[in-house]
Amino acid sequence: MLLRAPGVASATPDSSRIPSDVQAGPHPREPLRLEVTDAQGASNGGQLQDVASGSQHGAPNRAMTIVYLTNQFPPNIWGGMGIFVHFLTDQLGRNNRLRVYTTNPGGLAATEEHGNVKIFRPGRAFLQPFMRRKKSNGHYTWFANLVKIVDLLFNNIDAFLLLRKHVRSERPDLIVVHDFMHSLAGLLCKLFLDVPIVFHVHFVEFTMTPSGRLKDPLGIIRFFESTLARVARNVIVGTREMKQLMVRNGWTAEKIAVVPLCNVNDDSHLIDPSDPRLQARAREIRRELGIGEDEKMIVYAGRLVHLKGVFNLIPATRLLADRIGKVKLVLVGEGNQQKLESLIRSLGLEEHVHLYNRFLSREEVLCHYLAAEVCVFPSFQEPFGLVALEAMSLGRPIILGTGFSRIFEGRPDRPNVLYVDPRSPEEIADRAATLLENPRWAAAMGRRARHYIQENFSREKVIALTLDTYRQAAKAC
Repeated sequence: MLLRAPGVASATPDSSRIPSDVQAGPHPREPLRLEVTDAQGASNGGQLQDVASGSQHGAPNRAMTIVYLTNQFPPNIWGGMGIFVHFLTDQLGRNNRLRVYTTNPGGLAATEEHGNVKIFRPGRAFLQPFMRRKKSNGHYTWFANLVKIVDLLFNNIDAFLLLRKHVRSERPDLIVVHDFMHSLAGLLCKLFLDVPIVFHVHFVEFTMTPSGRLKDPLGIIRFFESTLARVARNVIVGTREMKQLMVRNGWTAEKIAVVPLCNVNDDSHLIDPSDPRLQARAREIRRELGIGEDEKMIVYAGRLVHLKGVFNLIPATRLLADRIGKVKLVLVGEGNQQKLESLIRSLGLEEHVHLYNRFLSREEVLCHYLAAEVCVFPSFQEPFGLVALEAMSLGRPIILGTGFSRIFEGRPDRPNVLYVDPRSPEEIADRAATLLENPRWAAAMGRRARHYIQENFSREKVIALTLDTYRQAAKAC
């Protein structure tokens, strides 16, 4: 029997209750077999075979000139998209010419050059002070958010005008648009520059989920996103589930290429859970948070918004605290701080939840994963889920919402991860308790997860698939 959350309506653990456009497929309902097996028992179940089929990974004939249009690029990164764009730029820039056009939040060089990578940051300095205005609760004012939208529109136009100027002396093989925020610039490039476009979609939160559509009531984002998808030579997504969601929303299946993400960490110690430095920092984090050796630590990292399932993770923690006693949930990220704090107080969880309300460095996030007994990411919708991949690469037992792809699943009797209905605090708590109360079984699951990531999500494969897709788009014109 599942635990019952106080003050939260019971949620029958039935995938049919999840909105159809955020389902990632039915999650397993069979009883968990608490049988300790090693990593070699894990099976990919053919998860990646569809992704790689037909790809030719031979050496490229010549270097390409690739333009990236993106609103996130170092040091202006606040999510998985920016991390992955930086990774792609670093890897592809070793043998190709990369030209990155991005935003300038203020104080950054308008132009930089690092080997084969040139970075252009057109910006309007007079807007910067207005974009930083915040309310007493730390959130940006409505006026600051409005100025950010205006600045993004200007950046799209400025990036296009600058790129049009550069094309006269160096014509790129293709232009890659990363997400909808630079879709206007992508459309202008298609219209006036006649260069092949690849649309790399990292999330569709504002256009293909019920909660997201409330943020785009006039359908403006949806219009730009779908229009760019129609004129693009190819669309790249991270999972088959994301492709299926797009096809249900009217996108052309033949254009969509599925290329998974990978572990983007360069430093070997960041992907080695036995590394002494990581281990020392993990122990230090537990001391800093006042978490004793007899207390269980659960970590969530990501945006603190409803779509990520975090508002059901709080009542789930109440259930866990009532069941196993000493447990602390650590939330890493930014978002609806006041609502979360109010929910935490209403459930009497002040001693059981630590809320950072800020993004930590990537190394710090990884050390928090390593410090925890369990990592939980109960998302309603995820285009891929870099957090899951990184936690798995460290061998951590993790729980995922059904919004994640089934690409991580493994075999039903030897799972790599556990899936839960993100609408059900009872189920989240029940699965977390299963892992916390059976540490040997949880550790074995973590080992299988690490082995699976190492075997199936290599950096070389992802880069080869990405470059293959780019070359196909460039050759098709």
